[in-house]
Amino acid sequence: MNIVLLNNDGGGIFSYLPQKESATDYFERLFGTPTGLDFEYTAKLYQFDFKRFNSVSEFKNATLLSETSTIYELITNREDNFKQHQILYQKLSEMIHDTL
Repeated sequence: MNIVLLNNDGGGIFSYLPQKESATDYFERLFGTPTGLDFEYTAKLYQFDFKRFNSVSEFKNATLLSETSTIYELITNREDNFKQHQILYQKLSEMIHDTL
């Protein structure tokens, strides 16, 4: 089993709300909800391998197929969240297509 985890430190889903545009002064404080979690510990807990990617370009160039159960964590920026989701969907679609 392989898991791809997008980690924007919480609250990224709220960036899709219309309030994001009108509440710029206090939006992060009210909706950001940062978690500060380190998912490497989650991988260790379940005896998964773990690989962290600190950029989309690093992730795009990675080989995500593994013989062992692995959590792949992509650190994302909430401001770039939508664009990064599109890149991830493309990468995963290619992987699925290649394995079928």
